[in-house]
Amino acid sequence: MKKMIGFATRILSLRLVIITLSLAQTTLWATALGTTSFGLVSTYLSAQVFTCLIARLAADNILVRYYKVSPEILREKFLDYLLSALLTSVLAGGVALALIGVLILRSWPPLESLIFLGFVTAFNCSMILSRILLAQKKQVQVSLFANALPVGISVALFGLSVLFESKFGETGHFAALAFLTLGYVASSVVFALLLRPFLAECRAARAPGFRYRLLLGSDQWHVLGYQTLSSFNGHGTTLAIAALFGPTVTGVFALANRFGSLLTYLNEPGRVYVMPIVPGKNARQLRNLYRRMLVFSLALGLAGVAFLLLAYALVPLPFPTDPPFELFATIIMVGAAVHVFAGPVGAMLAMSGNEKKNLIANLAGFAVAVLAIGLAAVMADPIYAVIGVAASMSTMKLVNTFSFFGYLRRQSG
Repeated sequence: MKKMIGFATRILSLRLVIITLSLAQTTLWATALGTTSFGLVSTYLSAQVFTCLIARLAADNILVRYYKVSPEILREKFLDYLLSALLTSVLAGGVALALIGVLILRSWPPLESLIFLGFVTAFNCSMILSRILLAQKKQVQVSLFANALPVGISVALFGLSVLFESKFGETGHFAALAFLTLGYVASSVVFALLLRPFLAECRAARAPGFRYRLLLGSDQWHVLGYQTLSSFNGHGTTLAIAALFGPTVTGVFALANRFGSLLTYLNEPGRVYVMPIVPGKNARQLRNLYRRMLVFSLALGLAGVAFLLLAYALVPLPFPTDPPFELFATIIMVGAAVHVFAGPVGAMLAMSGNEKKNLIANLAGFAVAVLAIGLAAVMADPIYAVIGVAASMSTMKLVNTFSFFGYLRRQSG
């Protein structure tokens, strides 16, 4: 427990920096761009999440597991996989731009939107490289360079641009995406430098020629399924609201979602902590690990709720927070609290080889979110979609928790 608390303290210190940078980014964007343009940048960010998942085939957890259990196979395939994922990022990004134009903008995206292709590619490169460091149990470096560095560069560049621009034009959201892209390019460069020994081993183990390779194993399809469905909760809802109600309502929802879901950041220390530990553990060890993580998550969640309530009461936000912002944020915060209190059970299931269980939980959450979006469309009121975000988060976590305990009972029997 002492080791875990020390680790959590380091990670939480970084998470506090990341949360502060994220708040600064949101504040700068919302204040300088306005609600409508903020809604547009949120739409592109949500589209990026799905595009990146498809392009890298959701290999986040699989890469960590292969590093632990099949290191020779990983070194043989890694460079081909990385190159394939980056190429697919460009192709998938083009498809995503076309869909945004047809379904949301109702016109061809402007030329500036091509920055989206670079954003998707840089993000995926950073994400894939960071998983190897995570497998090496260098979680602090991952948090620093995969999360804090890109957002920090984005905030610095956007802040400087605000000094010289009294007001951004209608395409200011593309400037926001461009600065964030530069942040992920820098992140990728740092990871490549840190992983020079591993990349040299991969070059030595790689067969001559280039093989287009996206699959590391059939289990990767299960990971792709549950991560895509999980992302639908917030990002899919953002895209649905953009298509149904336009960018202005999307801006209000995106602001509320960013502030209301701040608690979900507190799930990261536990998730990152257990990912390299779970593979190879027996049922008794997993049960003891989860008990420690549950106590930690409950304490962390309660402290987070108290802090956020105090912050909402005492700290005035520099952009309009008229209704329904506060209502949206409160509803989403309830779902985020359930998500944190239950602990990193999803990561423990995935890393113990139970991707199908995660997929089932996310299917249940996805069904709830789709039903809520359908109600929002029929009733012409986005509040139903917001309730769906909170209900979907809670549903996924509760189903995963029941599945995890069922798995432990079967392993013990």
